[in-house]
Formats: sequence, structure tokens, C-alpha cells
Amino acid sequence: MKQLILNIDNPVIENVLFNLSKKQDKSEEVIAINLLKQIAEVLKQEKNIELKYKKLNPEKFLETIDYKLEQEVETSNEYPFATIDDSARYINEIRKNTWRK
Repeated sequence: MKQLILNIDNPVIENVLFNLSKKQDKSEEVIAINLLKQIAEVLKQEKNIELKYKKLNPEKFLETIDYKLEQEVETSNEYPFATIDDSARYINEIRKNTWRK
């Protein structure tokens, strides 16, 4: 159990709590606790929300990548991507240059 002191500096929220407490004949503290419980329930349910989206056929978007080398390069002694210093910048450039709209 945790004790909580709640200061309400918004007159609209204060009036809502006051009006609810009079309407339901309960204290403002009980009303506030009930509202917090309701908020907690909503947040729990949001975790279980199922996202619905249209499934795409990946074969429809297949594309063969054909890299044309300017010159033949001996690759037996080289490591792939050894010349790349900043991988994040490199992949962002690739994405930007190959994105199809």
C-alpha cells in the first residue's frame, strides 16, 4: 500500500471531483481513488490491444539487387564493410537512396 498526497491546482478537475462526490454521496478522496483505479484498468487493457493491419505479399515487392563494380577488386584479403566508419549514417544513406515512393 502506498500513501499519496494529491494537490489539485486545476479548478476544472477540482470542480469535477467535488460534483462527483456530491452526486455519488462519497468523499472526494474515494472518488479520486476510484478514478485512478479506472485509469489503471484502461492502461492494462491498452497493453492487450491487437493491432490490425493489411498483410502484404512480399513476393510482390521483391527486387533483384545488381551491383555493378567499376573495376574488379581482389576481395580475398578484405573484410566486408571495413571502410565504413559510421554504420548508422551508412545505413541511413542506403535507405534514403533506395527508398521507393
